[in-house]
Amino acid sequence: MNDYNDIINLPHHVSKKHAPMDMINRAAQFAPFAALTGYDEAVEETARVTDDFVTVTEDEVGEINRVIAEAIDAGKEISLRYFEPDKSKAGGEYRTVVGTIRKIEGGEIRLDDGRRIKAELVVGTEFV
Repeated sequence: MNDYNDIINLPHHVSKKHAPMDMINRAAQFAPFAALTGYDEAVEETARVTDDFVTVTEDEVGEINRVIAEAIDAGKEISLRYFEPDKSKAGGEYRTVVGTIRKIEGGEIRLDDGRRIKAELVVGTEFV
């Protein structure tokens, strides 16, 4: 401690030009820094798994059309399994909805609750 004897008892320096930094700003300089903003989200998006669209055979299309036609004629509730393409990457997700078909128009199946499903993306149907 002999090396600091000449300065150990000097008063703390206070600047005459600059006001002291408030506690919030002083603490902020020690906050963690994220150099790669958005990196974690990009890794999560890349790791997110999507399904591939499986092409439906002609026989399956015929069965889907038969069930849909019968459901419309009888006003029955139906379960539709369809493929929903992902908006941000290749592939998508298979979903199932239950409802009553109001009409088919412009290649879309319209349900009573307002949902619209592209008919070409339907991969399965069954009565509820």
